[in-house]
Amino acid sequence: MVGSMVQRQVRRSGVASSSTPLLTVLAVLMQAMQLVRCCADARKIHSSREDAEQESLWRDRVLSSRGWYLEQRASSMGPEAGDGVFVVGSVPVGSVVSLYAGIAYRNTHEFLQVYDPNVGSEYLMARWDGGVIDGASGTGADTPERRDIEIFAAGQIINHPNTEEEPNVYAAQFRYPEQVSTADAAYLPNRYLHETSQSWLPQLTTLRGVPGIAMVAARPLEDGEELLLNYRLNPKNSLPDWYHQHDKEEDARRWAKAF
Repeated sequence: MVGSMVQRQVRRSGVASSSTPLLTVLAVLMQAMQLVRCCADARKIHSSREDAEQESLWRDRVLSSRGWYLEQRASSMGPEAGDGVFVVGSVPVGSVVSLYAGIAYRNTHEFLQVYDPNVGSEYLMARWDGGVIDGASGTGADTPERRDIEIFAAGQIINHPNTEEEPNVYAAQFRYPEQVSTADAAYLPNRYLHETSQSWLPQLTTLRGVPGIAMVAARPLEDGEELLLNYRLNPKNSLPDWYHQHDKEEDARRWAKAF
């Protein structure tokens, strides 16, 4: 759990409603890796990004093999929302539609060692196991592979719905495999700030994979729809003017044990 000085900004998300289809951790992991490999396979065929035509061919290849990709443009949630994430194609319910890119921390202690509350971050997402992902840096976009995976790794940019809309994705946590091929690893949207844990807490074998968070479609998503995620900000703190609580009872329950 993230400390109280951070809780005003951290997102704690989950299932949109009791009728939302749930995926097992293994199913989430398998779908997440499929997104990674889809980008890698498409790049093998269209390896040049020197002009718009090649870029279009590459995206067409991804669309053909996966059925959708994501694009970023001005949000439909209003001018203050900035950019939003939109579907190109169609997404079946229960599909991992996006990954939450950013730097991963194994636990709260490790995160608080480097976090500066005076600087802050609007892109913090808490995991149920105490891990944190800071999406401020996104994929890093420092290599062609990281730029490629952005069409599936934009969870950190997904907006909170306004009073007229409802969430259409929910967050599901998983961990990447211990052993990942060099080709796949280049496309992973999450990475550790430190190669070895900076925490005094023991590292269990079940917690060694890099933490990830996936955005799962809570219903079928059509071409042109904006992805919307319930941020579930801590109701114990003052909430931004733009923030609308979609499920007050559930928000209170999820934050009941926060310290």
